[in-house]
Amino acid sequence: MRHLPAVFIFLCVIIPSCKLSETKLAASILIQENDKNIIDSIYKSSGNLILLKISTTYEVVKDNLDSIISIQEIPFSESGDWNLTLTHYFTQNGLTYAFQKEFNFFNSLCTEGIAHEKEILFFDAKFRQIKRVYSITDDKNQPLNKDSCLFQYNPDYQVFKNRDQFLANKKLNLR
Repeated sequence: MRHLPAVFIFLCVIIPSCKLSETKLAASILIQENDKNIIDSIYKSSGNLILLKISTTYEVVKDNLDSIISIQEIPFSESGDWNLTLTHYFTQNGLTYAFQKEFNFFNSLCTEGIAHEKEILFFDAKFRQIKRVYSITDDKNQPLNKDSCLFQYNPDYQVFKNRDQFLANKKLNLR
């Protein structure tokens, strides 16, 4: 993938001819390729209903104007039975325009290996969902039938309508 400047992300949000999926792709490229923009990792401990210790890492990406453009929330279970990455993508004004959930887990009964669930939601300026992309695949990227999968691990998460709501809910002070 080629590196796209952060400015591209915000131009796509302003210019109607630019697709939201291209904007999300540009933000993803920034996260994957531009490690110097990953400015903070915060470790927080919490617990779930069966009292497993879960550590959560937050990876925050800022653009060259020092605006937070995405936050990845990555809880980690000591059991290793699942892996979850939740990513909020924000406009320069702090509105959520895309949200991505990547959930990988064992013991799904629909594949012998790991099931890989991916969901991407796109929102308009009023936080109305305008598009949803969903897939569940096996280790060889072959589609699985969701109805035949057992979802033993049901992660609790929330999609926030803006950056400030996310930061307040998670009690993160990143300004």
